Amino acid sequence: MKQNADVDDDGEERMKSKQDAHQNVPASVDNCTRQIKLDPIVIDELLETEVGPNGFWQWSLVFIAVFTTTGAATFPVFADSVPLRRCYMGERWEMAFVQHNFTFEQIGLVTGGWAHGENMESLTAGCQRFTGDWDNLTIPVLTNPNQLLTAIVPGLSNRTVPCSNGYVYAYMPFQYDGGVVETYHMVCEQSWYIPIGTSIFMLGMMFGYLVCGFWGARFGLKHALITFSLTELVSSALSSASHAFWLYTILRFFVSVGSHGKLSSFNIILLEMTTPKYRSVMNTLYLLGFNCVSRGLITWFAYMLRNWRWLNLAATIQCVFSLAYFWLIPESPRWLLAQDRPVDALDLLKRGRKINQRFRSKREESERLNRLWEQYTQAKLLTDSATDNTEGSTEQATVKRKPNDVVAIIGKMFSSKKRTKNTLLSMLLFFLFSSIFIGLMLYMRMVRQPVYVVSLILAAAALPGAAIASTAYRIMKHRRLPLLVVFIAVGIVLCAGGVYTYLVQPEGDLPLSITLVLSVMLMATAQRFGTSAGTGRLGSAMSAYINQLDYTVAHGTPIIFYAGIAILGMITTCCLDDTTGKEEVASEDSPQADGQVSYL
Repeated sequence: MKQNADVDDDGEERMKSKQDAHQNVPASVDNCTRQIKLDPIVIDELLETEVGPNGFWQWSLVFIAVFTTTGAATFPVFADSVPLRRCYMGERWEMAFVQHNFTFEQIGLVTGGWAHGENMESLTAGCQRFTGDWDNLTIPVLTNPNQLLTAIVPGLSNRTVPCSNGYVYAYMPFQYDGGVVETYHMVCEQSWYIPIGTSIFMLGMMFGYLVCGFWGARFGLKHALITFSLTELVSSALSSASHAFWLYTILRFFVSVGSHGKLSSFNIILLEMTTPKYRSVMNTLYLLGFNCVSRGLITWFAYMLRNWRWLNLAATIQCVFSLAYFWLIPESPRWLLAQDRPVDALDLLKRGRKINQRFRSKREESERLNRLWEQYTQAKLLTDSATDNTEGSTEQATVKRKPNDVVAIIGKMFSSKKRTKNTLLSMLLFFLFSSIFIGLMLYMRMVRQPVYVVSLILAAAALPGAAIASTAYRIMKHRRLPLLVVFIAVGIVLCAGGVYTYLVQPEGDLPLSITLVLSVMLMATAQRFGTSAGTGRLGSAMSAYINQLDYTVAHGTPIIFYAGIAILGMITTCCLDDTTGKEEVASEDSPQADGQVSYL
């Protein structure tokens, strides 16, 4: 009886193994398994044993991704620089000011630009002038600006009125001179246009990430990559020629959708072309390119091009190379397999193996990939033949997959208490992370140091951040503790730098610059660990309004605010379930209980 029980158990195990293998056989050839023996296609296994998971094929894709991804999110750092302003006093007065070598500050002082004691950098400074019959005044010979106060100006008083003839702008030495603020006159009553435009751009980031997932699943990742890249290129060209603020803002929204949809598509393609062992390395190097190469390029373009229209075009020049994606970028073999196209997936893997073999030492290759290709090619021929010989039938031999049910996908995220908790906490964590990281990047234009130097240093700060993350990932298998340490360190650094700047208000912002560099480096570390959700990008939109506190309250206030957000991030991290970042087997209560695999 015991022997029979053992036999029964072995039979059950063999039957279960056959059922599991059968599930990995694409539906289009399932009906042919009775005629041809089909082995299951396991992409990770083929990459590891046949193609090579980290060969020239994969690294060439990383190289292309690094040098064709734009830094569109860095553009507002330069284009949104807010200049000093004063009222335009008419041609006669402006010529007199020039003839007598009056400085910008002197002119604003005597015409009432900061009559109410405002700081020259505040949003309300320079938005008014003294009342008086300026147009009919006979301009006296002025040797110093104080004489203007004693000149006979009919009706001149200390009462001020808003500027009626436009503004004259001046940039501080550390600013980018030639931004959109001057073009669209986004000052004084229209100063709220600046955070509105930036937040709409950040919403485009969120939309791009969300749409990319559904678009890639429906039409393919390569199709999504090309579509989003062309969207960014066309929208950028049109926005550079726009002459209305709202048209410019709408087009910049589509630039953001294209830029970050492309970023997400490329990232997924890279991850699906290798095995879990090398995914973190390739993801890190790709993000390094996005943070260093692209932002370094746009900084150099900003230094050379002092007009935002040309800068906007130059910032997306890398999108021109997206036309080469048709020939250089492969489709994901996993997506092809999911679409019942096993022969195409195997053809792709064979091409990848051929490329990798050219750049590595010769070794004896197994024939499994070729055998699989022959099996599924023959099965496809039989399927096509059966379809052609069926008369009067409208049914196809292949099974058409239904489009992704968005409601069902979202529903799985909230189908249990544990999933709901993890989903909401992950969204909140990335909301807090993105508000700090993007907010600090945009705060560069407010630091009283040359914006080009600060931008380059912050771009380079991603290098040690990635190195720290990679080292921590290898040493520590759990992710919650490194995240917790990062948020604590960021909170301490931001609090110290922000409070010092707020209380002391130094003329130079060297301490604040150091604060930014350290914080961005640490947040770059957290970026390699965090679990992200597309809706978490809303935090980026909020950062545009937080940075306005630098004008409305005091210099350094946003940094203190970000320190508080870091504390919230620390608390949120403590509430999250710990993960290891490795491939986990689906359990009944896991989001992948339907047979999918999770990479946490």
